[in-house]
Amino acid sequence: MFKPCSQYFFKPVSVASLAVFRVLFGLVMLFEVCGYYPVAGYLYPAHHLSFSLPPFDFIKPWGEPGMQIHFIIMGLAALGIALGFYYRISATMFFLCVSYIFILEPVDHFYAVVLFSFLMIFIDAHHRFSWDARRTRPRLQHQVPFWQLMILRFQVFVIYFYAGLAKINHDWLNGEPIRTWLSQVSGYPWIGPYLQQEWVVHFFAYGGLIFDLSIFFLLLSRKTLMFAVIAVITFHTLNNWLFHIAIFPLLMTTVLVLFLEPDFPSRLFSNEEGGNSSGQEPPKQSEPSSVPQLNPQRKTVILACLGMYCLFQLLFPLRHWLYPGNASWTEEGQFFSWRVKLRQKRFAHIYFLVTDPKTGKTWKIDPKNDLTERQLGRMASIPRMVLTYAHFLRDKFKANGITDPIVQVDVPVSLNGRPFQPLVDPAVNLSNVEYPLFTHAKWITELRQ
Repeated sequence: MFKPCSQYFFKPVSVASLAVFRVLFGLVMLFEVCGYYPVAGYLYPAHHLSFSLPPFDFIKPWGEPGMQIHFIIMGLAALGIALGFYYRISATMFFLCVSYIFILEPVDHFYAVVLFSFLMIFIDAHHRFSWDARRTRPRLQHQVPFWQLMILRFQVFVIYFYAGLAKINHDWLNGEPIRTWLSQVSGYPWIGPYLQQEWVVHFFAYGGLIFDLSIFFLLLSRKTLMFAVIAVITFHTLNNWLFHIAIFPLLMTTVLVLFLEPDFPSRLFSNEEGGNSSGQEPPKQSEPSSVPQLNPQRKTVILACLGMYCLFQLLFPLRHWLYPGNASWTEEGQFFSWRVKLRQKRFAHIYFLVTDPKTGKTWKIDPKNDLTERQLGRMASIPRMVLTYAHFLRDKFKANGITDPIVQVDVPVSLNGRPFQPLVDPAVNLSNVEYPLFTHAKWITELRQ
């Protein structure tokens, strides 16, 4: 069994499509960094509370000048990836920089960038169309083992397919939160008046579900490839226009090059090098034409690492089934699960009550004084962030001489159009509560409807 696997995953294919993906990925990331740089100090202020991803709570923002320097380094690393300039160093630096941002603000589109940038560290995407290829020529092969292309395609599969599985739930099949989001853009010219019609709502809901579950397989088939490419571009363009989903639509459009013939860039842009239907590209005789031969032990290590990575990506997104209740309400198991755009949470208000147990005196705290508007909007719907702020108040009042302050919260939240109900049990003293990493947080209320 090992020999067929080895032959399949280590068969040589052209590196050209990986090189084009490298260029596009680097340019897209540079574009994203340029958008963040002017507001880096506002988005990640050092003087505000940070809601870092557990268990990395100790990681805090650098502050305004530090964050701007961070994004400059991140931008230079993205440019280095695009140019193939000391590619391994650039890819590693970008991965570390974007991982830091993800820890400060764990959202799904950052997680996708983290995973792609991590994988690119180990992929020889700099063997074509790069500064490194010119600098080291002719030592870099124009062919790479197939596993380097396969692992990126696999990551695309996980993102789409698990997003589709997550949509098979009561709310989505009944048109929420799509109905709410479309009503918010009903003022758009031409198309706006139609967006509130029920058939349009269900077209978007069921169309999105079918798209996510099927698009990977349509991209793999030569017969449906061009249809799938058009569908992906249309889907993400429409999503970006209607819902403004940050960099994610652009990122998922760039991955299309991974599903074209591996040697298609050479056939398009080079008269000197040809291609064939097998994806193998006959380079010049003066250049290396095949991948280096690895000993069986090293191949075994690579296959084992690939297997562990794929197994993790397949199992970890399913962990929300280990928790009771609705994951869109409790947020337990929500991160890293590709449960994207499934919920619309609104909060009426959020107030914290801090009580001195000795005197009985109570203070009503409005978190607007300590948080940015962006932080406040996210915290009011995520119990982990509510608890983090409660501990911040506990420590703040302790520093002012109040022993063992009682911290409670009043935060009514509506999920996907349901009536408002407390997200966190208002009777619980959050001072004495720790957020469990692997068990259910009992202080989160049960969704009533």
